[in-house]
Amino acid sequence: MNDENRKPRIDPGKTFPLRELKRLPWETKLWAYSLRESLTGLQAIDAIMERTGIELSSEGKYSDFCSWFGVQLGIRQKQEEVNDEAETIEAWFAEHLPNATPEQRRAKIIERVAMKLSAGDNLEPLAIFLKRWQDETALEGQREDRKLEQQRFNRQTTELFIKWSEDKRAQEILATPVSNDQKTELLGKLLFGEDWK
Repeated sequence: MNDENRKPRIDPGKTFPLRELKRLPWETKLWAYSLRESLTGLQAIDAIMERTGIELSSEGKYSDFCSWFGVQLGIRQKQEEVNDEAETIEAWFAEHLPNATPEQRRAKIIERVAMKLSAGDNLEPLAIFLKRWQDETALEGQREDRKLEQQRFNRQTTELFIKWSEDKRAQEILATPVSNDQKTELLGKLLFGEDWK
């Protein structure tokens, strides 16, 4: 391949103008996006250059930015709808059922889904909230299971301690003048036999 047909290499420190525009603060991106309503593409490019110093190479690049930012606006709107739905549900629970069990909460959320279905409302924010809530509920259940398992382990350990503290062999090991690590090994072998490793 000769040098004339090779693509020019990009300077590793150089950032593309479209990427720079996407990295600006939200308010600035919103401003640049809103230019499409009142200016032509070329006028918008000039306004962006004047305000930010970023020079887009074509109307196509500005159009690419507007397409990308339109998606970002949609995502942000969905997040806000989900957060609004979550606040509505949490406020209702705080007022009417502050000590609601997970089953009561689930029943009330299902009731809300049915109400929104019958009203023809958009269920997507509620569905996203419900998924988030189910994930949080599952994590709470896992934490509770671990807590119960820890309590069970503590009780069994204490019972074993009482049992083995009365054992003469355990008392002899504890009385030997060796390090705690060595005592742990000896007691472990005594308590658990072959299972101790």
